Amino acid sequence: MSNRDTVIFDLGNVLIDFDPRPVYRHFFSGREAAFHHFFDSRIIWDILDHGHNTLESWDTAFKTFLAQRPELSDEVDIFRQDWFKFVLGPMMDTVDIFHRLHDRDIALYALTNWPAQVWPPQSHPQADVQHDYGFLDKFQDIVVSGIEQMRKPDAAFYQLAIDRWNIAPGQCIFVDDHPENVMAANNLGILGHHFTSAEKLEALLTDHGLI
Repeated sequence: MSNRDTVIFDLGNVLIDFDPRPVYRHFFSGREAAFHHFFDSRIIWDILDHGHNTLESWDTAFKTFLAQRPELSDEVDIFRQDWFKFVLGPMMDTVDIFHRLHDRDIALYALTNWPAQVWPPQSHPQADVQHDYGFLDKFQDIVVSGIEQMRKPDAAFYQLAIDRWNIAPGQCIFVDDHPENVMAANNLGILGHHFTSAEKLEALLTDHGLI
């Protein structure tokens, strides 16, 4: 019988669909090579990292970034103004698994890399569809990287959460869509699961007797 009785979820692209590509594809319309360079060279993630690594407003935070990279002013403006268009709503197949775990009184936590400036998740104010993120209230606790000013895969971020929740690594399953974050969890004795589909997650949790 498995001794894993606690599940820690990542949020983005595990429980919440997050994708900046559609917005930027519109911006780069007719410039396919530039679009791919923006993502493949990780420029988008440099922007995310800079805005993420501060508790200040993005208007303030990006002043120093744009002083160094003024050619990215349009791309940064899109990031600041259209972040909520990147957040595409709950991933219902995984949210269903989450609810099934909750109904069985499984201990549920979240450890997410999410900027403090746009936490908690919400729909774009002008969107036709307002998504329901109420399931987040069912977590026993959520530790947010932007608020703590540390992030996955930094081992200290995992340790902060474990200590705060007063849980043992050996009792946890951690679900994340980034292999490097899963590896960091494994290195701490947490059973990491690289999320690729709800079906595979369900099979893992079934094997451990959690659903």
